[in-house]
Amino acid sequence: MRYLVRITCIAGCALLASTRAAAAQAAPNAPKLEWRLGLDLLTSTIRSSAAEGAGTGSRGWGFLLDAGVGSGLVSATADFGMESVHDNRSFSENTTEGYLSSSVTMLLGSVAAGVHTPPVSLGDPRGMKLSAGANVGYTWARADRGIDRCTDCTVEHLGVKGGAFVEPVVNLHRGTTVFNARYRMLQGNADLRSSFSIGVSAPLRGKTKTQDTEEPQADPAGPANKPAVASPPAR
Repeated sequence: MRYLVRITCIAGCALLASTRAAAAQAAPNAPKLEWRLGLDLLTSTIRSSAAEGAGTGSRGWGFLLDAGVGSGLVSATADFGMESVHDNRSFSENTTEGYLSSSVTMLLGSVAAGVHTPPVSLGDPRGMKLSAGANVGYTWARADRGIDRCTDCTVEHLGVKGGAFVEPVVNLHRGTTVFNARYRMLQGNADLRSSFSIGVSAPLRGKTKTQDTEEPQADPAGPANKPAVASPPAR
């Protein structure tokens, strides 16, 4: 785990260095910062020993909201999500809405940094493009057993732990929209074993300048250098 945390720190420093270098370059084609927002559908697995001890199922289903910034081939992301996990030790309590049963909800938060390849065309230069990469980071997790919409009911903290992870990523680019698939593998003594997500992200601003969207260059001759067209003689 210490090795992965060191890799995360190194990748984060590399991101900061690359963004500073990009800002310092005066060339018009220098990579620029791009901020993105995304939404992912998520499923995670919990180690059997942790699930048995907490009285939950071994798989959760939910979603992630993520935000990221990239420059060139380097990126950093942060995400926050929620999963519902089957409750094997459910209890019931009397509420203003009658007797209600408990459920287990798991909150997740992560930070990551990574690198990826340039997008490669899948045939049509103006069509879909493919890129791949890998992230390293850390996930925090908190799982609680309680009754929804009840402020005074019993709440049990289940102590499910996150940890450091490595994460291969595959991206499909369609214009400025990116569809992604990620497989997160947690390391060390994390109670979460792995997670798989598919999602979509879009830039916060308009199209960024790339080699495929370069602005048309002005005619070097210019209107001032073009020969004048003589008007026909008056009759």
